[in-house]
Amino acid sequence: MARLDVVFVWAEISHPDAGRARRAGWLTPYTAELIADDALHAGPGAALEVTVEGECDDAALACVQDRFARLRRRGLHVDVHRGLPPSATPRPYRAEGRAA
Repeated sequence: MARLDVVFVWAEISHPDAGRARRAGWLTPYTAELIADDALHAGPGAALEVTVEGECDDAALACVQDRFARLRRRGLHVDVHRGLPPSATPRPYRAEGRAA
């Protein structure tokens, strides 16, 4: 199983009536729960778009997709894909050799 804490994600939650919320960070269990909670609180009709770094391998991408699959069962539209979101800014450098 892929380690999700080495995957950097950008998440955007949108709702036609409630606007947008954004989060970005390493996908630790805590970050994943924050993103899921934000999406669930947006309510029915909300959409979650999760963008994973382009160099993320297939196994890690599948794990990220699985991590948010339960939101689909709750009626949210979920899209998990590779790339950089249009508004992405470079991640700060982290001492261990990867960005923070």
